Order: sequence, then C-alpha cells, then structure tokens
Amino acid sequence: MKKFTIRTGSVPAVAALWAVTFFGGCGEDSPITEAVEPESESATIEEVVETQDPQWVAGEAPFRRITATHYRHALRDIFGPDLMLPSSLEPDTRVAGLFAVGSGIAGLSPVGAEKYFAAATNVAKQIVGIPTLRAEHVSCAEGMNKAVPACIEETVRTLGAHLWRAPVSEADVQTALSLAEEAQGALTTPLVGVETALVFLLTSPHFIYLPNDGGPNAELSDTALAARLAAFLWDSVPDATLREAAGLGFTEESLREQVVRMLADERARRGMRTFFADWWEMDSLESLLKEPETFPHYYPKLGEDAQEETLRLVEYVIFDAPQDIRNLYTTTTTFVNPALAAIYSIPAATVEGFGQVELDGEQERAGILGHVSFLANQAHPTRPSPTLRGVFVREKLLCLSMPPPPANVDTTVPEASLDAPTMRDVLEEHMKEPTCAACHAMTDPIGLGFERFDGIGRYRLLENGVPIDPSGNLDGTDFADARGIGRAVASHNRAVPCLVNMLWMHGTGREIAGTDVPALDELEGAFADADYELLDFLEVMVMHPAFRARAEGTEEEE
Repeated sequence: MKKFTIRTGSVPAVAALWAVTFFGGCGEDSPITEAVEPESESATIEEVVETQDPQWVAGEAPFRRITATHYRHALRDIFGPDLMLPSSLEPDTRVAGLFAVGSGIAGLSPVGAEKYFAAATNVAKQIVGIPTLRAEHVSCAEGMNKAVPACIEETVRTLGAHLWRAPVSEADVQTALSLAEEAQGALTTPLVGVETALVFLLTSPHFIYLPNDGGPNAELSDTALAARLAAFLWDSVPDATLREAAGLGFTEESLREQVVRMLADERARRGMRTFFADWWEMDSLESLLKEPETFPHYYPKLGEDAQEETLRLVEYVIFDAPQDIRNLYTTTTTFVNPALAAIYSIPAATVEGFGQVELDGEQERAGILGHVSFLANQAHPTRPSPTLRGVFVREKLLCLSMPPPPANVDTTVPEASLDAPTMRDVLEEHMKEPTCAACHAMTDPIGLGFERFDGIGRYRLLENGVPIDPSGNLDGTDFADARGIGRAVASHNRAVPCLVNMLWMHGTGREIAGTDVPALDELEGAFADADYELLDFLEVMVMHPAFRARAEGTEEEE
C-alpha cells in the first residue's frame, strides 16, 4: 500500500495541505489520479474463453472512495451511537446504476475536500469534547489540558488501525505527532493535539479510500480483501476480529470462517439494506413530493416510511425467513405502519411503528412492485406514470438498457380527453408517433399493468369513470394485473443474472468486463444450487477466487 505523508506547518496551512495533497492529486501515483484515469478496453468474451486458464480473469481493481453511507456507518461502528454524524459530504455518483461503482470513478472536488475536512474537525471535537466519547476512545487524555505525546501516539495507533483498516505505519505515527505538537504550540485549546491527530486520521486517503494493494497471483492482499469484505457485507470498516484474521494471513478455512461470522452479524442486514437501496435508487424517496389535494394520504414522511417498508421486507426474505430471493416480487407479506396500512386499505398490525401484515389479494398487490416505494416513486407529483414504472422494471430489475429519447422529441404525454379517457388510450395514441413508438413499446405495456394504482399507490378500479384494463405482456409472458407482473419478473430469464451482476459490481466496485463473464456464469449456477437463497449465495460469491482478485499489472510499485 502506498504511504501518504504531509509536511508540518501552521494549523491553517496543514488544512490546506490536506485538501491539496490528499484530494487535489499528489503526483502520478496518487489514488485520485488512478481513480479518474480512463479504463482500458476490456477483452472480449471470446478472447477470454479462448486464451485464459482458468476461465476467469481478475478484473480491474479501482481505488474506491467510500460512499457517504459507508463513511457514516464506519464512524457509527467505531465511535458508537452518541456521535453526531456529518450530514454534508461530497455527493456520491451513480455509474452503472450503483454508487459503489461510481465511487471508483468519480473524483473529489475542492468543495468535497473541504467538506471532509469540516466533517473530520467536527467529529474530532466531539470525541475530545464529549466526556463519554473521550472516556471511551481517548481515555489516556482524561484530566489533561494538554495531551502528552504518549497519549497521542496511543490514540493514533488504536483508532488509526480501525479507521485505516490496518496498523498505522511508524512514519504516519510520527507525522501525526509532529502535527499535534505544532498545533499545541500554536493554540491553547485543551487537547488540541489529540483533535489534530484525529483530523489527520479522518482526512487520510487510508480512511477515505479502500485499499486495493495486490498480493501474489493477482490476488488482493489480505488487508485489502478484509476491507472489500467489510465494505460489501457490512458497508463499513473491518472490525478487530477481521483485521486480526487478515493480519495472520487468510487461509481458505479462516476466510470462510470470517465470512460466515460476518453474515451472521447484525451489520450484514445493514449491508444488504444499503445494496438494495442503492440498486433500486431509493434515496430519491427522501425527496418524494405529491400534490396533497390530489392525494390526501400523502404526508411529508411518506417516502421515508415507504423505503423502510421495502427494506424490512428485504431483511425478512434474506435473514428472518430465508427463501427464494425472487419472492421479493411475489410475496404478499410486508411490513407497514398505520399510515401505510391506510394507503393499502388494510388493518395495521401495530398502533405505532411497523408490523408484519398480509396484503389484500383483491387489490392485486404483491411484492415490492405493490409497495408505495415503487408505485409512488415511479410516478409524477399529480398522476401515475406507466412509462416510469415500465422503465424501472426493465432497467432495474432486468438490467436491460433503454435508449434515451431523441433530442428533438417532445416527451410530454398528452392529458386524458373524451376520446382518450384512460392512460392506456392516451399512450396508444402517443405510440402512433414513430419517434415515440420504439421506446414506449418496451415500457408502457409493462407500466400499464400498474394502472390500478394511482400516483401514491392507492388501489382504484376506474379512471375518469372508465374501468382500467391492467392486462399486458412482458417479453412473451401474459399477465392479467400487477400481481401477474411480479410473477413474470420473478420467472424472467434476466431476473437472476441481473441480481448477480448488480451484487458483483457492488462488491467489486467496478463495471462488469468481458473477463468476468465465466465467473458470473459459475455464480449463476451456484445461486440455483442454493435455491436462490441470498445468504448462502453471498458466501459462495465472496469465496470465489475472482471476487478476491485484482488485475495483473495493477500492483503498486514500492
């Protein structure tokens, strides 16, 4: 792993140096430089199958800046629930539909660097200034007005190993001591030296970027593999047990033991929630807006509650009642609070909070495609959108790309009229326009199957006084209503490969290359062997040699 150092200077100058040296590019070998370099062309599938032995090849391993959720989860895991988490960080960027992939491509702006520095300063002040946090994490400083070098060194070594996912080098310890000593000489704030050392740890690339250094045979080093596992399964940093196992050197047996332990840990639930929320772009629910006069059941926290319903179902299907993951599209079990129960016109299981319920079969509602998180999010503020709903099914659940509309095409859908009273009538007229027909023919027949749900997800039978026809066809499979779409998606030949591909990209932090195809084919077979239960499959995936590898020729030079 490369080492990063900074020169001492005045405290304001140090802040500037961190921003420039760590985030503005520190030479040709900096992780920032490598992160934004264009990727070389991937080998074709035919080339891989014809020339490689074994049949998979290590893919590129980009330097990945941790996402905002990873950053906050790491702080929470290390410092506990009393810490106030930073709310403003560099925005994440989706690439190939995932923040996890964008984190290996997107650079870091000067404003973003300032946000990391401000967040680190705020966290450091809390740790030093809040008695409970100081007693737990900097106990050597209790009763001091000026931290002694031995206390700073102990803090850097202890917290640094956790934040940086590996022991802190002697050079970095000395750098932290020098910065702390200079800060204490310049300022009289109590324990400013400890604060400065903490800021140094929190603004280092060793924390903000995942390590990807290579071991033998193009494999990730044990330290980098531990970091990848923790990021994938927990959306956080490795704990002491995982770091210790990595320090001893992974064997097949010890690695599997750690993977099994991690999947049994409560943090695995959070890791899977993070993945599904990213894949399904549920962050947009945080800003869900509906016209209250049109939708009286709307309330400001609806998006947040809708997301929680869907993620609780994800947890249930994976952890609480392990089952075929495709049941996410067909199950009638869900978890609602009283407000969501009112939207679904079913009794609430609890007076407050979320409780398990069964959906009403007469409403044709099943799986995540019957949830407010889908129906309201893939809709406009005043009306539903068959096109948005159809695009979500095709692009998100089946990983089939939709071409963008031509630049000069008016994408506005006409309003209903006497001649076209329902959205089906309107879209059938719209598809008579040749420039619109190709794309809408791929999405609208799917989206129209959800037309018995309005723009907030309430069930209805009529639109403008006319009965709604929700029947249609998904790639050769006829369906009568929205519940039928869920069954068609679950049985679609793209549903499982799509999930496998998205998990792979989320775990490796990069787009799929032709070199990955043989490994992904193997994993799809392993998923079937595991009866499509995700927990069992995750163990198989992370134990696969290709998941643990990095591309030859990308090892860092000393």
